[in-house]
Formats: sequence, structure tokens, C-alpha cells
Amino acid sequence: MCKRFSIHGRSVAAIAGGIAVIAAAVAGVTPAHAVEESAGASVGAAQGRAAWAYYNKIISKSSVGSYVGTQKLASCGSRNTAMDCSLNQGSTATRSIGLGFGATRGWAAGQLNISSSSTQNVSVTCSKRKVPKGKQLVAYPVGVRYKYKIQKHMTGGGKDYVTGTTGWLYAFNPGNARVACDIKSF
Repeated sequence: MCKRFSIHGRSVAAIAGGIAVIAAAVAGVTPAHAVEESAGASVGAAQGRAAWAYYNKIISKSSVGSYVGTQKLASCGSRNTAMDCSLNQGSTATRSIGLGFGATRGWAAGQLNISSSSTQNVSVTCSKRKVPKGKQLVAYPVGVRYKYKIQKHMTGGGKDYVTGTTGWLYAFNPGNARVACDIKSF
């Protein structure tokens, strides 16, 4: 829903939901001086004045390839006896995407150039190994881990303002045929 706010006699169009505080900050007044007025349902120029729009942007992005995730995809072993183990099966790894400022999973996935699906089918293959008593052969997903921040912008009237920046966010994009096999304790 679009709202128009009057700040010391100046009308500013904005999307409802706490925007009076942002608009007031840009105009240099306290939120108590921002008065909400009724307005139409679309963001646009009201009586020749500039409309404000909001968008998010991913900044400070970096990635690490061949990152080993923590999700256990498959395991083989015994608490009571040593044994030979191998893993050869299909499994499903979780694709995680950190979000902030109302950003959607689909938007963030597009910015990172990865699938927005929450899962990835993975072919798990770990060659035969001798696993000691009380240990297990475990398969973990391997993929790309992204580190980034999301920055929220407010724009209008030819100006662009940064209204906030998240802390560090992370995404993990598992590969479909890449696993790390390790012997771990139960």
C-alpha cells in the first residue's frame, strides 16, 4: 500500500510499513514530525513531486569453492565392532541462502547466480574403507559457500540513499556429485 507523508509541509510518497521514519531521517526531522496522509495504491509522482522507491543490492560478495558442508548425507559404521564400509547412494543436500531487509530467496539466488531450490540431489559415493569400532564413515556435501551483505536503498528525485546494511550473510550451494568422505566418531 502506498502512503504519502507530510514532513514540515513537504509531501513524500512511500510504501507503508515504517517508512515515515526513513523519510523523516532523509528530510532531517524526527519521526514525531512525520504525519501520515491517505494516498493511492501505487508509487508514483504525486502532484509533480518525486516518488520514493526501495531496492536491495548484494555487496561485498566473495565465494569459496570446494567448501565442505556440515550436513550428514549418509553414514556407515558400528559402535560395537570394526567393519568395512562403502557408501553408494542418492541423497538430498540442503541449499541455504541468508536473507535480510525482506529480500526473497528467489531474488538472492538470482544475484548469486544459483538455484533458488532449497535442496539439491546428490550422488553419494565413498570407496570401501576399514572403519574402527565406535567410528563411522560419513559423507558430507561439497559446494560453493558465498559470503555477502545486503544493502537497502531508497531512491527518488534523482537521489539514492543507503538506508541500511545487514551483517555478514552466507549461502551454500551444494554440488550434485561432490561429497567429502571422512571417518568420524559417533
